[in-house]
Amino acid sequence: MKERKVYLDVLKSWLSRLTIVCNNEGIIVVSFKSTEQVSKELLSKGFTIIKSTDNELLLEAKMQLTEYLSGWRRGFNLPLNIKGTDFQLNVWKEAMKIPYGETISYSELASRIGSPRASRAAGAALASNPTVIIVPCHRVIRKSGDLGGFSGKLGIKRKLLVLERHGRHSVIN
Repeated sequence: MKERKVYLDVLKSWLSRLTIVCNNEGIIVVSFKSTEQVSKELLSKGFTIIKSTDNELLLEAKMQLTEYLSGWRRGFNLPLNIKGTDFQLNVWKEAMKIPYGETISYSELASRIGSPRASRAAGAALASNPTVIIVPCHRVIRKSGDLGGFSGKLGIKRKLLVLERHGRHSVIN
């Protein structure tokens, strides 16, 4: 039987609190949800949660996310261990190819994975992205230029896009 132990910590930043969870294989959650919400979801899936401030992978994730939110990092070098359907995994993998500071539409994303008529399904897959920011679902917007949805609320999506286009100082000034 596979190890069901996960490690959890929180990153407090100018943008929001981020709950980060990993296991021995990689990062499994980066979420704007509260620690209590994330913990409840993990417990319902049979995980044992260990709150940790010294897990090496969590420390590395917190450092890279802090660098990103400071405008110093444009990509991540973290092992991910995220689960989803084949369609979700394809959507998330393709979203990770969107360059820093750029956006594409939901329909463009669907086309890139070979399902041009599945823009709503691609949006639903992004809404269930377990690792926000690292899988940059915020870089996918509506064809009209409207932001569309975002699990972390549209204000956060807007701030992430401004950060990537203009730097952190533009967001907090």
